[in-house]
Amino acid sequence: MAIVKSYIAETQKQAFDKVKADLGDEAIIINTRRIRRKGWRGFFQKPLIELTAVIDEPYQRTAPPIEKNTVQKDREEMQNIIKESLKNEKLERIEKQMGQVSDMVSKVFQDVDFMKHKELTQYSKQLQAIYKKLIQSDTMEDNALKILKAIQDKMEKENLP
Repeated sequence: MAIVKSYIAETQKQAFDKVKADLGDEAIIINTRRIRRKGWRGFFQKPLIELTAVIDEPYQRTAPPIEKNTVQKDREEMQNIIKESLKNEKLERIEKQMGQVSDMVSKVFQDVDFMKHKELTQYSKQLQAIYKKLIQSDTMEDNALKILKAIQDKMEKENLP
């Protein structure tokens, strides 16, 4: 099966280049002619070249060679993917460590609360009520405990129950 096509260009070289690009090197030129442009401008401008070419079998273009840019792009994409996965792994490790730190901090707070509760149980119910009032009035816990200790020492000196 033969394919016949016509190409119009400014110069004969441009027309040949179009034929080669479209039909390949195996194309055969069967006709060349000069044509005038249409309209009144055609009288004043250089004529165009029309090439008619034929090829016996359909020209199958091969895939263009892989460019270095494509290889570079692929390499960069792979590097970006690796960087992202490393970031994700680091984030997961950091999140896990933060969870562990949070657990340790909450355990420390529980231990501190237990110690304070244990320390408060040595005081009478009246002194515990005073402690609660002090805390409600924005007294720092350490200061409230010092006040309770001072009150208890004073009560022991004076032998009050």
